[in-house]
Amino acid sequence: MRLTAMRVALAAMLALAASVHGADVILNEYNAVSGTNFLNGGDAAADKDGGRASDSYFGRVEGNGGDWFELVVITDHLDMRQWHLDIYNNGSLDETLDLTDDPLWSDLRSGTIITISEDVPSDTSYDPAAGDWWINVQAHDDINEAFSIIQCPLAADLTGDCIVNFFDLALMASSWLQ
Repeated sequence: MRLTAMRVALAAMLALAASVHGADVILNEYNAVSGTNFLNGGDAAADKDGGRASDSYFGRVEGNGGDWFELVVITDHLDMRQWHLDIYNNGSLDETLDLTDDPLWSDLRSGTIITISEDVPSDTSYDPAAGDWWINVQAHDDINEAFSIIQCPLAADLTGDCIVNFFDLALMASSWLQ
């Protein structure tokens, strides 16, 4: 009886494991260093602990390379064409970063690192067969082949959440005839 119960439990766990789906991409890292500070504080010569905390790509620079975030692809052969990455600031949608139909996004291998930055020029020379697992796309308002930023273009969106709704109407009404 006990062995049968264990077999049933094992079969149920295997069935559940087969249907579980994790994230295709995860947020791996982002820069939280302000533009006037260094990684782990201090100055260009040393951090607050007397060491030289630095980024493996940027080194020890003020602002730690500016605004950027890093994604890691989990799902092998992932197609990210036409993905929309929504960036929120204080709970409101600030902007949407759109991946284009560029072939770069059509077959990403598990382990690929995608960095999206404001200040670092794009490097889309991605070639896992040659050991290059890193893609950097520079976020800017110009549309390029691989990446674009879509600002919320709705004139009636007074709250800045990219949705025109009652909250926008309430905001407008609060200023009516003033």
